[in-house]
Amino acid sequence: MDPIAAFAEERRRHLEAYARDAEFRQLSQRWLEASMRKKYVYNFDWLGRPIIQYPQDMWAVQELVWQVKPDLIVETGIAHGGSLILSASMLAMLDYCDAMAAGTTLDPRASRRKVIGIDIDIVWPRRNLFRRPRGIASKSESDREVFVVQYLSSASTPAIFATRKF
Repeated sequence: MDPIAAFAEERRRHLEAYARDAEFRQLSQRWLEASMRKKYVYNFDWLGRPIIQYPQDMWAVQELVWQVKPDLIVETGIAHGGSLILSASMLAMLDYCDAMAAGTTLDPRASRRKVIGIDIDIVWPRRNLFRRPRGIASKSESDREVFVVQYLSSASTPAIFATRKF
């Protein structure tokens, strides 16, 4: 077995063991609840923008984006925009990998991949590293959800939809 496959198998066994370990699950739940009360997730940035997520969640987003390779990421509840910049940077890396594999020159302005952020009030940074994120402000949660469903249902390429409520 190659080393990467062996490591993946070891990881799978660890994850299964965690699921069966009641004490570990309880400890994890207590830490999660305590960290939320203390606003632990407020301590992180992504490329200079606040991102209100656990580092493990940011890592999981990276893994999901790499596996799915979406053309569209839609996020609701974007707060300060750090998660949009995370998503845009992941899509930019996919564009870079596509260009390298095809032996073509990358034009970041010509990407088919997009990130859409939906929230009640959107404040964009003065200097945005990525042109991809687009914001839609709506005070109505149902309006936002209808937009997302309509947009995703018309998409003919892979998409990721992430929603957050704290």
